[in-house]
Amino acid sequence: MKLFTKTLALILLSMMMFSLQAQDKVLHYSELAKFLPTTVKDYAAEGDVDGATMEANGTSYSTASQDYEKGDLTLNLTLIDYSEAGEMYQATTMPWSLGMSIDTNEEQANGIQVDGFTGWEVYHKIDKDASIVLGIYERYIFAAQCTDCDTQFLKEVIQSLNLKDLPQ
Repeated sequence: MKLFTKTLALILLSMMMFSLQAQDKVLHYSELAKFLPTTVKDYAAEGDVDGATMEANGTSYSTASQDYEKGDLTLNLTLIDYSEAGEMYQATTMPWSLGMSIDTNEEQANGIQVDGFTGWEVYHKIDKDASIVLGIYERYIFAAQCTDCDTQFLKEVIQSLNLKDLPQ
């Protein structure tokens, strides 16, 4: 799960290098961590929140990630805040709202709306793992990933969080 978080962070960092405008200052990772609960849907946090606030070339981003366990099952929640141009955010999230879907023997994926936020959900049919990535307030990226679960479970997890309370 930590690899998933670092991959998301690297994607956003590479996007930042090409940005020319910045939005508001990002929240420090310790502030983002407050939106990640210690328990969620009978899953308990495993270890401390993994987080970082990075600055480079006048742009910055923060990321906070928490792993959860319930027996052999795992869940990861990651919240990323970045100060980027609105155009970069739109370029990242636009494909999610184009009505695209994918259905193969191995996975099913499509754009979604959860609590008014646009995103992308993927269900891996063979591994029975799921992931959802949402764009929030044209500023945040939220990702949820779990083992041996479906996207409906992740939607319920997301709806149990206070993501609408994130500063705009």
